[in-house]
Amino acid sequence: MSKAVIIPAAGSGSRFGSATPKQYLSLKATPLLVRTLSIFTQMPEVGPIIVAVSPSMLEQAKEMIEDYHPRRVIVCEGGTERQYSIASCLAHPALDSTDFVMVHDAVRPFATPALIRRLLNGAKSHGACIPGLPLSDTTKEIDEKGIVLHTHPRERLRRIQTPQVFRTSLLRDAYEFVNSKKILTTDDASVVEAFGQPVFVIDGDEHNFKITTQSDWDQAERIIDSGIVDAINLRFIGSH
Repeated sequence: MSKAVIIPAAGSGSRFGSATPKQYLSLKATPLLVRTLSIFTQMPEVGPIIVAVSPSMLEQAKEMIEDYHPRRVIVCEGGTERQYSIASCLAHPALDSTDFVMVHDAVRPFATPALIRRLLNGAKSHGACIPGLPLSDTTKEIDEKGIVLHTHPRERLRRIQTPQVFRTSLLRDAYEFVNSKKILTTDDASVVEAFGQPVFVIDGDEHNFKITTQSDWDQAERIIDSGIVDAINLRFIGSH
């Protein structure tokens, strides 16, 4: 069962408030993108890892990744939307011989091998598997004036994380479908859903959060300092 990884890293991260996209900033002396990549480069069962970056950061990304992960990572040019970056990566010939592909946010540095392997097992059984967390707060839908339209039963709602794992052929077909229909989605599971295929959800991990704001960054630093995350996620190739 061959496995590949796609990391969309072409975003500008405008909500973070930094001139440099946050995936290139150093989190405790190591670039955030490199920390995320290290999760997969240390898993022997993982094959090709493709990173999509913006054209303006292409050379910088190649140099940075080569310093930490030589020969393990393919860097390609991403699109103006996340969806287009993923589609570009899916077309790469390195994926032609893979059975499963994982898509993971560049700014989620704390996914664990245990979570990834559970997702792979789910995708093997169901074709598509994603991690989700239950909601603790009541969730209400409102209209444009801020008036409540509906209160949703939270027992059936989930906050969805990455990595999201799919049979490679399924995700390729689903992306071809949504792009031909000019359907824009917010995550890869939505692409498969729009294609009419079921997506299986397993329990996610609270530590596997997405770094979006400065507050998230501060939390990530505290996690690294505390040693909460398994050391396998915080080791890096070479002497860095």
